[in-house]
Amino acid sequence: MSVLCPLCRKEVSPGDVNDGADVAYCRSCNHAAKLSAIAAEVSDKRDALRRKLTGESPGNTPVAGPTDETIPAPDLANPPPGCWYRDDGMEARVGATCRSVGGAAFMIFFTLFWNGVVSIFVVVNIASTLHHMGITPPAWFPTPSSNPSGMTLGTTVFMWLFLTPFIAIGLATAAIALTSLFGRLEVRVRETRGTVFVGVGPIGWRRRFDTLGVQSISIGQTTWTQNNQSKPVIVIHGDETLRFGSMLSERN
Repeated sequence: MSVLCPLCRKEVSPGDVNDGADVAYCRSCNHAAKLSAIAAEVSDKRDALRRKLTGESPGNTPVAGPTDETIPAPDLANPPPGCWYRDDGMEARVGATCRSVGGAAFMIFFTLFWNGVVSIFVVVNIASTLHHMGITPPAWFPTPSSNPSGMTLGTTVFMWLFLTPFIAIGLATAAIALTSLFGRLEVRVRETRGTVFVGVGPIGWRRRFDTLGVQSISIGQTTWTQNNQSKPVIVIHGDETLRFGSMLSERN
């Protein structure tokens, strides 16, 4: 287990940790602390954060943020469909699937339509780029019927700059479509380190936070709107505010 100094919050070198004497010495701030006290603090903080994430409290009473409605504590042994809770003693995981049939269908249609239109201009620009590089496209390459040599080098470069945001939007919509089909959201807590993950398999968006700095967890609203309505998100208040979960369905 990594040991953090209770004063400066910097990691104590393993060579300065004496299990037998129950002492951890921090050279950064010249402070010696009891190792058992540090371990107890980490354990208490970890349990408190787990209870906040799962809605559980020591007396099995409802837990809510300062402006949230009271939510009954869930049955961790029987989480809702599409959700899970796992704790192996070293790491706790709270997660839910991001799958949405309706959302996936719309995003797949939009992605195919958007990228289909953009791909026409991309193919023309690739052909022009190869022409200016003196490279003959392979036989299987869908060279446009129009003569790409009609585009000057300056026009070709401008087109790549012009198409970049459209290509980026196409990639983003494809990522959202995949997340709607196979994605998941998961919060992991291990000792004093927490991670929020949203993505497909091992690929996705990660944000890390210090579990000791978490002040509260509440339900907030997105800063953007969809159909003139904001969507609920999970908000972790601490040293840095994290907002996530807008792709979760209401049942999760």
